[in-house]
Amino acid sequence: MQSCKIRILLLLILSVFISMHSCIVSADENLITINSGFENGVSSWFFNNITNAGGQVSYYEETGDDFVREGRFCLKMELPTAQASATMGNYNKSYSNAIQLEVGSMYEFSIWINTGDSAVSGGEGAYAMVRTYKADNGSGVGTGNAYYSTNHVKNTHGEWVKLSARFQAVVACPIQYIYIGFDANTSGTVYWDDAKLIKYEDKTTFGYYSFGENGEYEVFDIMPDVNIKAKLHIGAENDAPKSVVMVSTLYTKNDSGVPNLIAVEIVKTSSAAPTDVSQTKGFTVSSEQFLDADYYMKTFFLDDANALRHFRAAEIIQKAVIKPKNLFQNGDFETMNGDNSGPANWTPYDYSWNNSVSLCTQDVYSGQNCVKISTQQSNTNPYIRYDMTGLIPGTEYTIDVWFKTHASLGGSPIIKFQYYHDTTSLDGASQAALGLTGGAWNNATATVVAPENCNRMSILLRLNGSGEIYYDNLSFYVTKLPETLIIDSDTFFYTEWETGTVSVRVNNSIYTATDEATIDVKLKDGNTVIAQKSFLAAEDEFFTFDISDMSVIGKGYTLEAILYDYLGGNKIGKCEKTIYRYNRPTALNEKGEFIIDEKGEWITDGSAFVPVIGYHVYLDDRQLKAAKATGVNVVQGTGGTVSDAKIYLDNCYANGMKATLLLYSGMQIAGSDEKIENTIEVVTAVKDHPALFGYLIMDEPYLHYSNPYNDLVKSYKTIRDIDPVHPVIIQDSTSTGSSALCASCADILIIHDYAINIDVIDRFGIANTTNMFQASLDAFSGTNIQQKPIYFLGQTFGAATREEAEAVGEKYYLPTIDEAKNMLYQGVWLGAQGFGYYSFRESNWALINTPLYSGLTEFANKELSFLIDEFIMHKHTRIHESKDGDYWWRISQDGENIYVLVLNMAKTAKSITLPLKDNNGVSCIASYTGEKIGGTGLANTISGNGSISLNVPAHGTVVYKLTPGL
Repeated sequence: MQSCKIRILLLLILSVFISMHSCIVSADENLITINSGFENGVSSWFFNNITNAGGQVSYYEETGDDFVREGRFCLKMELPTAQASATMGNYNKSYSNAIQLEVGSMYEFSIWINTGDSAVSGGEGAYAMVRTYKADNGSGVGTGNAYYSTNHVKNTHGEWVKLSARFQAVVACPIQYIYIGFDANTSGTVYWDDAKLIKYEDKTTFGYYSFGENGEYEVFDIMPDVNIKAKLHIGAENDAPKSVVMVSTLYTKNDSGVPNLIAVEIVKTSSAAPTDVSQTKGFTVSSEQFLDADYYMKTFFLDDANALRHFRAAEIIQKAVIKPKNLFQNGDFETMNGDNSGPANWTPYDYSWNNSVSLCTQDVYSGQNCVKISTQQSNTNPYIRYDMTGLIPGTEYTIDVWFKTHASLGGSPIIKFQYYHDTTSLDGASQAALGLTGGAWNNATATVVAPENCNRMSILLRLNGSGEIYYDNLSFYVTKLPETLIIDSDTFFYTEWETGTVSVRVNNSIYTATDEATIDVKLKDGNTVIAQKSFLAAEDEFFTFDISDMSVIGKGYTLEAILYDYLGGNKIGKCEKTIYRYNRPTALNEKGEFIIDEKGEWITDGSAFVPVIGYHVYLDDRQLKAAKATGVNVVQGTGGTVSDAKIYLDNCYANGMKATLLLYSGMQIAGSDEKIENTIEVVTAVKDHPALFGYLIMDEPYLHYSNPYNDLVKSYKTIRDIDPVHPVIIQDSTSTGSSALCASCADILIIHDYAINIDVIDRFGIANTTNMFQASLDAFSGTNIQQKPIYFLGQTFGAATREEAEAVGEKYYLPTIDEAKNMLYQGVWLGAQGFGYYSFRESNWALINTPLYSGLTEFANKELSFLIDEFIMHKHTRIHESKDGDYWWRISQDGENIYVLVLNMAKTAKSITLPLKDNNGVSCIASYTGEKIGGTGLANTISGNGSISLNVPAHGTVVYKLTPGL
């Protein structure tokens, strides 16, 4: 019965909404009775601080037909040079002769504007404004003024555009001025015609209603999260009702003008009049809805005393042109800084304008200025920089830019994003290549998501390489706000897992939950709820469900999470995630290990195969053999075409190696629209090849794309539906903070942190590898993702010498073998189940020609088996270890043999003495002789009693095997 009443109420409300236009009719009588169309020149119009000749502004009647909307005349206002303050003309009446407004009535002022063939630039542009007064100060001058402003306009492209402001007279008041003109710091030419003020006849018999906090209409520059509030004041006069229902609607109009209802909010009051009724919530509009749309908000009030059959208040119509707010200040380069050396708010490369970066006034895209970047050098990469503040972590932003390059450009235009929390630099950066335009102006957009903790961003418009490029008309705006809730979970759950574990948490960057706030989580098959749980948002709880409840392999099931301000209360936010059930690839056992037989075939009861992966190993036998000498048994192979993949796999098989096929050539995700067909062809053709290890579907996806998640999911499903044996692999940088998202879409995640280069080695040292890798692993805590294998990719790239790197402007420093091993040990010590080397070749460099290569081959011959047995196969018994301070150490045992491992994280040598005892203080070996397995600058054999003393070089790694007895 209760639901029936609710449906009747909604039907009544909607019927009122449909018929509400009968409540307001326009008298359509122009209350501006003198010279509204400028047919009498400028009679009754006055221009403050304007001279008719020789000044910054002039006006005259236009007798031609080019820029006259109606009649023979219009008004032309010219402002060749921007002024710091607004420049306005006004329709001026004395207080006693002013247009008198009636309390409670609705009015609309409008005037038509045309900027001709040019454009208004700088400032906010041209606009009109109505100024009302509530009282006479006794001398014919109004007091207690209120302003009602139209939109601002910069360019009408030669068309007549109507500016309008709709408002309500909240008290009896006159209009004393109607302003038209230019906002501050604005210049250009504007034609004005046909000013009009009309009154709307309404049926209101009580009070007044308004938008905004000040009882005025507001023009909203609305972000995706819209918050428009309406307010009703119920006065005591005119038999005001005791109870009122207020209904607000938000809608768009389609091309035919038919309203498209988006949202309805209903607020009811039963307080004794006089009182105020306000919406308690605004409307939420998604980013998909708000772009390029005109939104209208209507609010009307129903007299509840008559059971909604009659109502005594008129509708309010507020038109808000919903558009993204441009967060750039001076994105068109029209405003100059204080010393006039360049555009305000922008910082040039090397902090100097008119060098490689300059202001250009020729061949601009629009307005008066653009910026030119030019250089003859290929390695300086000049730029202009904008520091954007006030950003919200997790928010998606889009940059829109017009740019122009010449056909002879030797470099490329790049937009680079650098992230900060206040003044602290955050790891990671991203960039977008814009392409070439061949001398014409082109438009491009790029999206970026502010990473965790990021509230400031440096945006660099660069020229990478030599040449000349122009930038103009930049916008930077929100395209998607972060979700109020965040679901941390795997995307693909294995059948062998009994339980699925999901973490749902409040996104504190945009919402702070109260102590009473609750989260309701459901697992759904369509509309059928399979499992659900409710818990307090402030508590760290996990939602668990039976994997078997997702009965169909490969089918999508929905995780739905809703945040309430209290149990069963108002809904604050909602998020959803689609999850799937799949069998684990049969090449992997339940521990995530590869199992192979003596021939290298995948089986379920053979010995574990520990992958050592070499990146950028070319096809020829020499390169494959060189990589194999360093212990590499898997290489990164091409997957460009079926033919390429088969040739590579055949060559690997002939050399006793396996290959991961790269399916993202051109840095396009394997499941993207551009790559999906090729991915299907390659996987179908090679899935049974004996040298196939797995499929790489993307490298650093969240560094190259703002939101690659859907394409990663599509990649996984596409491959696993074809090949049930081999794993899907993603490689990611620890700096992107996206490891959990990547791991949720893969069977294996390979993580890297390249800590060694000239820029950071002295700042962070080797320990940075640990910090970043551990942070990525921590992101998996509590979820099923932690049951997937994680590999660590070590840094082996650089230039042959530091001098050669600096000579060509590069900033790479080749790690020593001690540094390379140190980082590798850190990765496996923290839990990596496989590892690799990046890389063996670059375009003009080969690892085999460097001292590091011989160090890696020696490592493979003497030390690699110890690393695998100790940390990956866990064949040794751990006795004691520490990972605190400047060095890590571990003592372990295999039969009678004792192993001692020390990593020096410091940039200086360390003299270290370790007691050979377990963590209970019990000795594990008395006298001993020791054989060095790995390390530089130490004796090959040692002996001692009860302890071991070592002098470990800076960033060094030392391993000794101790045998009892002297």
